[in-house]
Amino acid sequence: AAAFTGGGKCNQALSACSAMGGGGYNKSCGVYTSIVGGKKNCATGVCSFIGGGYYNRTYGAHSTVGGGYTNRAKGDRSFIGGGQNNQACGVRSFIGGGTTNLAKCRHSNIVGGYYNYACGDYASVGGGVANHAIGNISFIGNGNGNRALSLNSVIGGGHANYACGACSFIGGGGGQYKSNITRGILSVIGGGTKNKALSSEDFIGGGFCNTTAGSAAVVAGGCFNHAYGTTSSVVGGCCNNNYGLCSSILGGASNRINPGHDSSFIIGTSLSSNAACTT
Repeated sequence: AAAFTGGGKCNQALSACSAMGGGGYNKSCGVYTSIVGGKKNCATGVCSFIGGGYYNRTYGAHSTVGGGYTNRAKGDRSFIGGGQNNQACGVRSFIGGGTTNLAKCRHSNIVGGYYNYACGDYASVGGGVANHAIGNISFIGNGNGNRALSLNSVIGGGHANYACGACSFIGGGGGQYKSNITRGILSVIGGGTKNKALSSEDFIGGGFCNTTAGSAAVVAGGCFNHAYGTTSSVVGGCCNNNYGLCSSILGGASNRINPGHDSSFIIGTSLSSNAACTT
């Protein structure tokens, strides 16, 4: 079947059923490819489409670049709306816009922003700068320098947070050299800075330099609080340490529930448990 060239300057429709609308120095190289306009664009993949812009390329079958500058749609059925220097490499990957974003794996998505990477299957980045959604089905909403590293891990925003545990969640917070880190499966950090949820189903609401390392342990807030026992908790305060199982420090400062003193409770300052099942 014949190729079609509508107009423009030095455009080439080189393959069967390819079409060229206008613009300049564009090439429709693949079968059933189309370029509407722009300059120095090249549609190579079968049934691929370029709307316009400058120096864009479609390599994947049924891939699309709407416009922008130096964008590359490499995966089959991949899509780039616009922006600059974006690459959609995975099958059915998507980039809405932005600059220097990479959607590398199957069904990976980046809405916009700068230097973002969606490197897991079905991984998504909403926006921000230098966010990496690496785990399969991982998600980063926004922020700067966040890493969602495991399956189903989620970071809402913030700066330099690391969601390392599968199905873990970080709402926000963090900062340069002040990262929040979730390592446990299903662990949660709501916000704050330099908090670490290290065991499965741990929860830290916020605060500064808090740590949970017992399964289903909780630190609601405060600073330098540590909940190490299974289902142990520190509600707030500062410099509290809870090693007992099913035990709780309700507040205050420099309190300690010792290992083996399970089902104990403390509220006050500079108190230490001396037996299990005590208050």
